[in-house]
Amino acid sequence: MPPPASLERTIVLLAGFPGVGKLSVARALVNGSPNARAVDNHLYLNPVLSVTPEDGAAPLPLAVWSYVETVRGAVVAAIRHLTPLDWGFVFTDDLLEGDARSLAVFAGVQALAEVRQAVFVPVRLVCDAETLAKRVVSAGRAGQHKEIDPDESRKRCTRCKVLDTGHPATLTLDTTRLSADQTAAVILRHVARLKEARANGTAPL
Repeated sequence: MPPPASLERTIVLLAGFPGVGKLSVARALVNGSPNARAVDNHLYLNPVLSVTPEDGAAPLPLAVWSYVETVRGAVVAAIRHLTPLDWGFVFTDDLLEGDARSLAVFAGVQALAEVRQAVFVPVRLVCDAETLAKRVVSAGRAGQHKEIDPDESRKRCTRCKVLDTGHPATLTLDTTRLSADQTAAVILRHVARLKEARANGTAPL
């Protein structure tokens, strides 16, 4: 088993439903690494949601997303033009199968990795429906403009799937019984394998 890898020249994209633990895992991944940053989807969402009448339960107006994409575009441009190439990044987002926005976000992060000549690592985080429903009502989520409706969480599990583009580096992890640190450790081992394959010229990354 390869040892855990650093996130140098690596871009990880954590995709999963609200409550699956994306931000906690992202923080665990960058913990202790001065040249890695967690780029949570609420970094783009919260500037917009903080000035709108959202309540964490009702669906967001469609018009919100154009403003969110403006903020996201500025953050991605800053990474592309202002940060050293050896830095690593862990992006998080609620990416869904059959959703055009999700595909666009995935493609944008993948393109950023290509421009920076970084290893691109898509990770799908999944969890059982009842565990997700419990997690979305945990303390502090409402103050962070996160979803807090357990019924909507259950419905999403029955009607939606976390985006899977078929990218060869994709890792799918069930976080139902894993802590953020345990999940991060599995991801880092996956990164190590990908980097080894890339160094040997055997990985299409």
